[in-house]
Amino acid sequence: MSEGKNFEMELWESIIIEEVWENTIEGVMYNIRTIGDIYVEETWDKLLIAKTLLKMPKEIRENVLEGALFVQVGVFFGLMSKEELTESEKMDVIAHEIAHFVLGDHMAEKRSDPYNEREAEDLIEKWGFKRGYVSYEQFEKGRKRRQ
Repeated sequence: MSEGKNFEMELWESIIIEEVWENTIEGVMYNIRTIGDIYVEETWDKLLIAKTLLKMPKEIRENVLEGALFVQVGVFFGLMSKEELTESEKMDVIAHEIAHFVLGDHMAEKRSDPYNEREAEDLIEKWGFKRGYVSYEQFEKGRKRRQ
């Protein structure tokens, strides 16, 4: 085999190895960008985020890893202490917040949309996660009055 073909083979092998690694728990954790005031639990939180991302379609995971910054503040997910949630429930919450990012709810024109919560829950259900809300009336009714 010529030296040029050998180089091509090595290049393709390294590309394949990198792609496989990027779809492992270690690869996803390496690519998660976080900021916040939690240092002791940062690895545990990144592990939960990585496990959540690995349950999602690859193109969603890649989009999130390229464009999202995870902000960790204190020990709370929404209104509940993290200690009150099971690992599965924590992953559902993480998936819900990722769904808001994927749906573009962080964009100015979508921030006041009263159906954001319902749409995020519909999306996480498609990804195999559980809904966090039984009723969306509190979001939709309150927003309609303010508009």
